[in-house]
Amino acid sequence: MNHKWIGVVGWPLKHSLSKQYHEENIRKQGLGWEFRVLEWAPQNFERNILELKQDRTCIGFSVTMPFKEKIISYLDECEEFAQNVSSVNCVRNVGGKWHGTNTDAPGFLTHLNQWNPVPSKTVTIVVIGTGATGRCLSFALAQTGYQNFVLINRTFEKAQEWSEKLGCYFPDIGVEIGKWGDLSVSKEILRRGACPLRKQGASQDDIRMTNIFILNTTSLGMKGEELEWLDIAHLQNPVWLFDATYNPSETLLIRQCKSRCFYTMNGWPLFEAQARLAFKIWKS
Repeated sequence: MNHKWIGVVGWPLKHSLSKQYHEENIRKQGLGWEFRVLEWAPQNFERNILELKQDRTCIGFSVTMPFKEKIISYLDECEEFAQNVSSVNCVRNVGGKWHGTNTDAPGFLTHLNQWNPVPSKTVTIVVIGTGATGRCLSFALAQTGYQNFVLINRTFEKAQEWSEKLGCYFPDIGVEIGKWGDLSVSKEILRRGACPLRKQGASQDDIRMTNIFILNTTSLGMKGEELEWLDIAHLQNPVWLFDATYNPSETLLIRQCKSRCFYTMNGWPLFEAQARLAFKIWKS
């Protein structure tokens, strides 16, 4: 008899802690499930996903990079939020039909609201990376009333595309596209949110910016690479940093921000919260 199983689909998965987290849940709740790590090279995704869809012993699975968007076309149903942001990170098998949802957003907002202090709605949110996680978190923040956004992506066109979509969903927000390698914020966005501070006698170029919320949603910290171009010297508290990387638990960016006494959070609270919600979905 084949055992029921859950798993995670992605590439690469060497940094993932999903197996450890969910196997502990399985053990604690006395379930007879198996957990599978499905590390698929992108060129093999279509073949593997079609084979997986025939497996009725699969209860469901998590989806991580780079497949959060690609999985949508293989679903039978997809929740509205996940469709809007083109990002599904949790799939449940219901009688042979796949239902897709996004647990990243509620997981993130849960811990955002527990931050002390919580970033005010007047902050300027600088989103680094407009992939699945960047789209998901910026959309969720706009839904909750944040109005000032700067989108920075290595590929300008992708940032521009998401800027237009986000602006269509939320016509009252301010969205501008930043330049990869430059954390500067325009005067227009500063007027809407972040407050420019100038020391007495300082030049026009020597401006300190405050009331900034940086979200690094790239995988650079996880890969051992860093956002070395990210110059935080001109920022002044209050400044918040959320770095989606959770392994390692402290990236260079977090260490730099901690040294300036900025408010920091790594990706572990998001990972733990979204995984807990996914497990609840699979059990339901």
